[in-house]
This record gives sequence, structure tokens and C-alpha cells, in this order.
Amino acid sequence: MKNFRIALVYPNLYSAGMSNLGLRIVYDLLNGIDGVYCERFFLDHRKSLETGSPLRDFDVIAFCWQFELDAFNIIRIIEEEKIFDKIKIAGGPCCVNPNALREYVDYFYVGEAEFNLISVVRELAEGVDPISTPNVCSPSLNGKVKRAYMMDLDVYFPTRQVMTSKSSFGNAFILEVGRGCVEGCRFCMGGYIFRPGRERQISTIRVILEKALEESSPEKIVVINPSSHYSRMHQLLEIFQDFDVDVSFPSLRPSIVDETVAQFLKKKGQKTVTMAPETSQKVRWFVNKKIQDSEFLQASEHLINAGIRQLKFYVIIGLPGETEEDIESLTNLFKKIRSMGAKVSVSVNPLVPKPHTPFQWLSFISKRDYVQKVRLLKKNLKGYARVEIEEYNSAALQCILARADRKVGTIMKRAYHLGGGLMAIRKSLKEIGLGFKSYLGSLDLNDDLPWDNIKIINKGFLKREYKKTFSGTTTSSCKSECDACRICYL
Repeated sequence: MKNFRIALVYPNLYSAGMSNLGLRIVYDLLNGIDGVYCERFFLDHRKSLETGSPLRDFDVIAFCWQFELDAFNIIRIIEEEKIFDKIKIAGGPCCVNPNALREYVDYFYVGEAEFNLISVVRELAEGVDPISTPNVCSPSLNGKVKRAYMMDLDVYFPTRQVMTSKSSFGNAFILEVGRGCVEGCRFCMGGYIFRPGRERQISTIRVILEKALEESSPEKIVVINPSSHYSRMHQLLEIFQDFDVDVSFPSLRPSIVDETVAQFLKKKGQKTVTMAPETSQKVRWFVNKKIQDSEFLQASEHLINAGIRQLKFYVIIGLPGETEEDIESLTNLFKKIRSMGAKVSVSVNPLVPKPHTPFQWLSFISKRDYVQKVRLLKKNLKGYARVEIEEYNSAALQCILARADRKVGTIMKRAYHLGGGLMAIRKSLKEIGLGFKSYLGSLDLNDDLPWDNIKIINKGFLKREYKKTFSGTTTSSCKSECDACRICYL
């Protein structure tokens, strides 16, 4: 294999792409293959950052599809750069339902890049169709596709990372201490497609840090774990004490924020801590998020006492069982935290039903209900918190793309040329005789789903979880009791 060139495209702004660990992992993996040269592109950088080459000069165009709405940015890049004849492959979380891009992308890699992406690239370089690889599907979407995942996270991690002060993290090294989640919140796609929950060993983390500081010279270490939790948190903090560098945790589960953790974060320069109550304590049980209000209050108290007063909270509107009383209950929680001396900010989003989750069958909240509940939340928090609201149409479009079927895939080009928003999708579907509201409604539990050929998690398990929601029944975390989702065997 000689001089095989791959364009690694993050279909959004440079600042967003350079904050993404997936991009850093793929860049490191591909440039580690003898004879392969991988160069980076972004929505606002159409020539490679490494050599200034145009996309047309590359053998393969690889897209990092991290967010559903970036589907239109991928189409925009392909259309504007006229790379229709180039081999195009996409990877990332959104590939668990590739339908929205089936007219534009040749191959979809499903799962974690470390497991098998190198083999796929070698096949492409040798002119071999990688469709026989269990983790790759084509736009025909025929046959079953298995998700690729690394059971042992200690095997690999990129210690030489390309960093920039223009990323949202700044000139920081991203340290992933774990992947997947054991808790099973029923709305969270990441919690299911990255199962089972895995952690890196403390000894491995120390080696990674030593190499990272030597090879990358970061100003800060950003620690990530999708579950916002690491079971050996105090041991992890002890390692960081040995290194003279700032440390930041983008989000934290309140159960691990004690006095020691709070004091450490303050000492290491963290100014804001983010937590995710999502909804009232009552509704949290419906969605299998088993965290009490008292845990958020206690964690907030530890942080405020340590001198960290800027606290941010994530909220989801439209979860099953939610009433206006639940909005009142949630805002009362934030008022209590504000009264403790915190500066509170709240990020509000509607529930977007995602594939491969128990809530994939739910309907998207109506605009009327969303506006009413947001208005109530803002009214209750006036003078207590800064509130950021996700725009309804953007979330509705995200829902359509997340649960797209083949018909949505066929109208994406037309929708792109009409402007690429929700109204463009509505008009394009109408032109072929379909109403877009059907893509926002509930799905039948007994129907085949457009993404059923992508094998992530046992569908029977998801159905059981869906039904348990409405009885208020919770499911134990993986670490305490296996409930036979069978993801470890698929």
C-alpha cells in the first residue's frame, strides 16, 4: 500500500470538530497505517489543514457523523465540492441508522473505530469492497450489520493528539477514562449504542497521562466518560495530583461529587460544573434515571463550599409521565440551589426519540406542549437562573433524521436544495405524497423499524424497557444485575 490518501471530514466548524475525541482517535489510527496519509477537513476549512489539498485529491472521503443535523452539512460538502465519484464512508454514532445519507455515502462503518476500521481501510486501499466486513453496510442496507466495539479499552488510546486553542476545550488533551454506561436511562442513545460500560485501569491512565504530557504538552486535561462517572474517582484524582496541569470534567454525576472531589476541581482550575437532572425526581424514575433531588443538592453544596459557584444543568422536556407539576418541582430544585449561592444556568431541550433506545417508539412532543412547558419553566426561573432553550424546529428535524426510513433518504437531495430545514423536509415529503408528521408520531411496537438490520441491542429488551416506563418500574444497573439486554453477545 503506497500513498493512499484519506480525507477525514468533520462536517461542522473547526472549533467543534477539534473538540471531538472521535476525530482525534480516527486521525491517529489512520495515520498509524503504513502507506496511509490522513488529512483533516472541516465545514469552514475545505482544503486540508496538513497540505492545503482539495478533497478531489484524495482516494477516500471519510465523514465523522456525530450529530443528525450534520447530514445536511455532509450533503453540502459533497454537492459543493462535486465529489460524487469519490469513495465516501461515514462513521460515528449517527450511523446506527444510516438512512438519511443512503443516497450520498457508499459505506457506513457502525461502531467503535479502534475495533476494525484499520482492516476496512486496508481493504479499500487494495480495491476490495469492504461490504463483507460485519461492521460495514452499504446504502442498499441489506443484510445484518454488527456493531464494532472494544471490550478492553486498555489496548489503545491516542497519546499524541492534535490540539488547538480554538477548540471549545482550549489547548487540551482529551482523556477518556471510560466508555459506555451501566445505568440505562431510557432516552439516551449513547447509553445503549456504547454498551457495555467499560473503564480504563488506573495504571493505564497513568501511562497515558505521562505520554500525553511528554508528547502533546497540553495546557489542560479534559476528562470524559459518557456516564459522567468513574468508579475509582479518588484514585483517579490521586494520579492527577502528581501532574502540574489543569484538569476539567465537562459533566459529573452528583453521586461522585463529595468534598474531596469539589476541592480538587477548584484546585485544578475548574470554574463551572455541569450536571443533568433532566426532569423531576418522579419522572426520573419513569425514565430509569435513579438519582434523587437530594443528591443534586448535596453535590451543589460541596461545589459551592469549595468555591465553584457556576453550575449548569441539563433539562429534557416531554418525557413520559411529565406534567406541569413536574416542571414546578424541577424549577424548585434549581431555586434551592440558587439560594445556596450558586449562579445557575439551565439548558432545555425537547425529548428526541432515538433509534436503539426504549424510547424509539415514542412520539415527538407537540410544539404547543413544548412552548407551554418552556414558558412555565422560564417564568418560574425568572431571576433565579439563565435559561437556554433549544429551538423546536431544529429538534423536530433531528427526530426525523434520527428515525429516517428509506423514503426520507430519497428526498434529502431535494430538501438540501430547498434550504435543508424542517420546512424543506416537509415540502420534499409532500412532493412524493407523504406527510412529515408521521415521522414525528409514535411507532408501533410490533412493526419492523428502518434500522432493525443494524444489530446493537436486543429489541425484545428495548420493548420490555419501554413497557416498564409506563408502570414506573426501574431496571438495575449493569454493574449490580444483568437484565439480559444481550449486547455483550451480539
